[in-house]
Amino acid sequence: MSISADGTIVAFGATNLTTNALYEASGEVSIYQYDSSKTTAQLSNGALATYGPAGWNRIGRIQSTEQIGIRVSLSANGKTIAFSGPNYIKVYSYGGGTTWNQMGSTISGTQYGMRSLKMSANGFSLVQLGHDAFTNMTFHEWNGSNWIESIILNGINNGAKATMSYDGKTIVINNDINNSYMRTYTRDSSTGAWSQINAFAPWLGTVKNLMLSSNGKVLISANTPSNTPQMKVQLYAWSGTQWYSINNSLSYEINDAGYCAASASINSDGTRFTWSKFGIIDIYDLNATGLITYSSSAPAVASVHGRVVLMNSVGTSTITATQTNGSGSGTITGALTITQ
Repeated sequence: MSISADGTIVAFGATNLTTNALYEASGEVSIYQYDSSKTTAQLSNGALATYGPAGWNRIGRIQSTEQIGIRVSLSANGKTIAFSGPNYIKVYSYGGGTTWNQMGSTISGTQYGMRSLKMSANGFSLVQLGHDAFTNMTFHEWNGSNWIESIILNGINNGAKATMSYDGKTIVINNDINNSYMRTYTRDSSTGAWSQINAFAPWLGTVKNLMLSSNGKVLISANTPSNTPQMKVQLYAWSGTQWYSINNSLSYEINDAGYCAASASINSDGTRFTWSKFGIIDIYDLNATGLITYSSSAPAVASVHGRVVLMNSVGTSTITATQTNGSGSGTITGALTITQ
């Protein structure tokens, strides 16, 4: 899922909607826009532009017979969207009403889909990280008519996470699902070349989530330390040459690592962040000395877990994806909760 900078446009994917045969399932990507004048839900006619819950209208719906939308990323204004397919990426731009048009050719991906997908603020560049073992991290830039690819890093082990700043000039990646070795890359504005400027190993354990602030100056991670019943949220600030830890990192004792702090998110300038723990979305502020202070807690979603949480750039809205078992055998249902 993804959220625009001002929090008024959200996008998400849904897969396994219908199963026709073994390993074959359909999917769709939906885009909604906030409408303060809409006071009642309209869920009876999906063809209408007013379809959606109270306060939200569906302005886009991209459907496929394949599993699309496992990874989704919006531009800052919410008018450009990139989403993953089984082994590809497609990018669409908003054409008004409920119309979305594909930008350029379909971008080739990896056999098993995307581990990470992040679009820049202007919607003209994106970074992808495949799900295959020993995959590549690739950068794609719009040249006015199509997407131009450049490979930043080869042979990344399965499980790595990647994040990119909003200006598309800084990328941070952890090298392996069980190895927190971090690498930072920046792009030369004149030549377009990428170069590694920093590497460090802050912890051992599984990285659940990794995100840069929009300006690329603050990094947040949610991870499971090795051999501990904890989830940990850690923040780092960029000194100009290296990352240094911001004090008072957060940890939480858990019984099920899959449901706590699976995600953490940060606003544009790195002064506010949010993380999930068992359906409760906590929000924290950072002051000038780096001290973490509790700000507020978004309402918990009853009987479900906060699987993924995102904060908009100005730190005024959060969107939470929740998951629970469905009524049928082996079925899973999900929902989004938006808090302002």
